[in-house]
Amino acid sequence: MREAFLSVADKRRVARDELAGMLGTSHESIPEGGTALGKVHRWWLDIRGSLNGGNEEVVLIEAIRGERTIEDEYEDVLKKTMGSPANATLHAQLEGVKSSRKTLESLKELSD
Repeated sequence: MREAFLSVADKRRVARDELAGMLGTSHESIPEGGTALGKVHRWWLDIRGSLNGGNEEVVLIEAIRGERTIEDEYEDVLKKTMGSPANATLHAQLEGVKSSRKTLESLKELSD
């Protein structure tokens, strides 16, 4: 499961860097830890996992919820940027998020 989480984190870093390039910003100007909401979610994952004795299912549930939140954000942005040159990239990244969520859901099903 650790490998799955590392893979998802790596995909998010790649997407962040790709978007930064499109916006013409330097990699250094983007916070390494992500958004404040993302930090709170990671903190919640740590706390919830600790309270449940590191129960993998609980951590997977929260990770899946986080991926769904990211999907919702992409959907909102795609509506607002319809027809822009960035849309193809955003759509491809959304498909990557959906794929990651499905992978996490499969891991959860295996842990049931």
